[in-house]
Amino acid sequence: MSDLEDTFGPDFADHVEKRVQERRAERERISDETKKAIANLAINEESFKGGDPMFEYTTEEGITHNVLLMQLAEPRDGSVWSMVNQLDSGGVSVPLDYLGEWIWSIFNDPEMAKTMEPGEWYIVVGNLSQWEPDDGPARDQIAPVRGIIGLEEAKELASGVMDEEGFGEAVEEEEESSEPEEPSKDDALETDDDDEQEEEDEKPSGGIFGGGSDDEEEDDEEEDSTPIDTTYGEVASVVEELADEEDEVWEVHEDHSEYDTFLLVVIDKLGLDASDEKVKKAVGEMALDRVDEGPRDDEEDEDTDSLF
Repeated sequence: MSDLEDTFGPDFADHVEKRVQERRAERERISDETKKAIANLAINEESFKGGDPMFEYTTEEGITHNVLLMQLAEPRDGSVWSMVNQLDSGGVSVPLDYLGEWIWSIFNDPEMAKTMEPGEWYIVVGNLSQWEPDDGPARDQIAPVRGIIGLEEAKELASGVMDEEGFGEAVEEEEESSEPEEPSKDDALETDDDDEQEEEDEKPSGGIFGGGSDDEEEDDEEEDSTPIDTTYGEVASVVEELADEEDEVWEVHEDHSEYDTFLLVVIDKLGLDASDEKVKKAVGEMALDRVDEGPRDDEEDEDTDSLF
């Protein structure tokens, strides 16, 4: 029996040993879950944008990783592999290019380095530190490299995160709902009645796209308008409903990576035609106006645990 087990009991000792092993493993090589989380931050959350392509990520085990967008160096003369240093520990030191500067990166597992291709970009995860050579100033190094993610792999992982959170499902449902259906006999009769009523009234349809009463512009207005009765209040209500389920709604803007999905969900909940560009434009403007207003006081304290 170990001192730890003798002092605190076997259950506690097992828990501590497990945590030690998890943290030790994460310091050596990132888990698949960490890879997925980092890919999500880099692509879906755009954490590389707005400055130098670098950010930090801390795992549930409490291990902080430095995440850098780097390129395997491609020297003008010879192969980069001729520059690799074999270490006494069995690892290798490889030059990786970060914003035009080489950072020597230590791979405890040489096989990980061998998967890289010269000139290709990678999301590199590891411990960024400095070392002081005998013949010069301190230099940056990554020791060790805990994981690398190719750009194609990163896109697949990030897409998988979005599917798990429901964005992919929302788009698929919207695409299915937008497929044309055969009109029933009752629908055809209602359509004929509507057409006859429009001919009697001899004026263009109303709604948020409704036109004026000028006879010379009547034909153009009927052709360009999309007669829907949706109001700003209805659109705002849908936006608030989605925000109750996911706070990220209040961060959506026209250039947001999930704006298209957000708009499709709003249009779908309103029962409108998402294939109509005019509908998308009008609903999008009203939805963004509501997002710009932000959450009301009674909405700010609500907890959310699911995505729309």
